[in-house]
Amino acid sequence: MDGGGSGSFAEVMKGMEWTIDNQIKYNIRAASMSLGGVWLVELTQEQEERITHLANEMVAAGISLMIAAGNSGGYGTIGTPGAAKDVITVGSTEDSKELAVYSSKGPTHEGQIKPNVAAIGSAVMSVEANSGNGYASYSGTSMATPMVAGMAALLLQANPDLQPLMVRSILESTAEYRFLSHPVRPNNDYGWGFVLMDAALDEAIQYDASLSINLSADTSVIYYEGNETDGGNDTASRFFVHENQNLEFITGGNISNIEWRDVVIEDIWHTVDSIDKIDVMQTQLGPGNHTIWVRAVSSEGISAPLTVPLNIGDAIASKSEDTPGFSLVFVVFSLVLVTVSRSRRA
Repeated sequence: MDGGGSGSFAEVMKGMEWTIDNQIKYNIRAASMSLGGVWLVELTQEQEERITHLANEMVAAGISLMIAAGNSGGYGTIGTPGAAKDVITVGSTEDSKELAVYSSKGPTHEGQIKPNVAAIGSAVMSVEANSGNGYASYSGTSMATPMVAGMAALLLQANPDLQPLMVRSILESTAEYRFLSHPVRPNNDYGWGFVLMDAALDEAIQYDASLSINLSADTSVIYYEGNETDGGNDTASRFFVHENQNLEFITGGNISNIEWRDVVIEDIWHTVDSIDKIDVMQTQLGPGNHTIWVRAVSSEGISAPLTVPLNIGDAIASKSEDTPGFSLVFVVFSLVLVTVSRSRRA
């Protein structure tokens, strides 16, 4: 980017490639991109695919990448590179936590729910370019995004073992549940909700990379393509279980028990006296659609939460097929680093 904040497609690509190439040298753990999919010249499909691929490559290289959702306001307006699957796409709110009218919403062209989270981005005081020591008030998802990047840096400072997908998981699972059009979480307005720094920091400190939890293939399920009951997400899936069934898990590490909580409602973590199953009846979740988080717990810490979308009762999907089991795999990576680099505003 130049001094005015503008840059060509080629220059943006070079910057992303440089970040990947120098990740280890400078211990780059977090990055912020306030592009929001707005380009002076419309990108070709090849260019969009290339920049999306590079964004996901940055995450794969160990960099938590925050990208502005954009300021187009309507549904389905989050484009490249905010639509990249593995990045943390950030929407903007007012100081009241109400979603800003300009904040772009999902879904993406591929049907993914975006943004991932939202943060304050309206009337934010920031340094004013070429003013010496002046400040000015700005609004946009480009102001909310570096806020979340700063939060990610603090999480990494608190626990250097965190990998990018774990950072994203913490920010999402501790966010304050909010919605506009669809009372589900995640949704295409706020994503998982409004980010909460204190709650995220508490989770980050407890995360133990040696603990893992996966849904076992022994859990009898029906897999189907989602519909309007899943918040307008065409790519959603749910696991159908009967009220007398158990959710079976495979756990790793020195686990003492597992915990679960409802994703959508304001809920607390419920302790289960088991390390490998949850009795659906004992959850007191009624028939119908639910999404829960499940995590492994030890005396030393907690695992990353596993998201389990399920339907309790008879299968209701119009298009479904029986499968002997579906293994939902969540892999926890460990990487020990000493410091977190500071990002400079371009």
